[in-house]
Amino acid sequence: MRSVRWLRWFVFALALDVGLPALGYIPSSTTIFSRVASNHGKGIYKILLETHFEEEGVELVAYEEWFVEDGDTLAVTIRGGKGLEDLFQRIIYKGGKRYRINPKGEVSRDSYAAGWIEALFHFRGIDGLTNQLVKLNILASSYQKHEKARLHNNAFSYIHEPGLTLTRHGGGVSYQIRRSQDGGGPLLLIEQDQFHIRKVQLSADEIWLAENYTQFSNGFWFPKLRTVHWKQRQVRILTQTVHSLSGSKAIQSKWDPESLKGEKESETSNSFVREFYLRYR
Repeated sequence: MRSVRWLRWFVFALALDVGLPALGYIPSSTTIFSRVASNHGKGIYKILLETHFEEEGVELVAYEEWFVEDGDTLAVTIRGGKGLEDLFQRIIYKGGKRYRINPKGEVSRDSYAAGWIEALFHFRGIDGLTNQLVKLNILASSYQKHEKARLHNNAFSYIHEPGLTLTRHGGGVSYQIRRSQDGGGPLLLIEQDQFHIRKVQLSADEIWLAENYTQFSNGFWFPKLRTVHWKQRQVRILTQTVHSLSGSKAIQSKWDPESLKGEKESETSNSFVREFYLRYR
């Protein structure tokens, strides 16, 4: 009898330490990504962000006005605020390409930035989301091919995924997804219950954290605060407003590269801010 009581107390203590959710079933990564994408709303959104940089004790502020249709159709106008009055940029992201004005005043086209993380919060389909995760080296390049083959052969079979585990984060439990099986390299944390992206880590000194998720119109969940830890510095991105818009011609023109003609881009002289926008925008 005494041994039975001891066993019960042991199991109870273990549950407190590990957490009961951490002992639960882990769905496939496809199921997790599908739930993530379902949190990204419907239609077009206008999002106003306030980005705070700290440079040697001095706070710098930039304002970003985003028009978003999906993770692969976005446009942003960046205007300088406190300490960055000389900053002005317009960038369009469409069809895997980034359009902006070059120093000659011409519309240039190149690939997305190396740290193109913003789109992860807007993809509404699995293919776009996983494709970007492959580019960020969080998923293996063969992931989509193997997953489609698995679903085609037996959609209900369970296959152990070594790169998919449970971990604690921010007082809760999250799915941890990473390409590497040795515990290193880039990773993604997705909240277990709500399927919100909570952390994107590209390297040990390049980490994005997302918190204070709020639900907006048409089922769109978006974080009110994102913190970027990068090069031993910190950047805070605050969400000011989120509005749902109709698909009028004026709005659709936001993603037309031709609309950039006549614009005059002005980069900031601050090297830290300039590098941030080149890398992440």
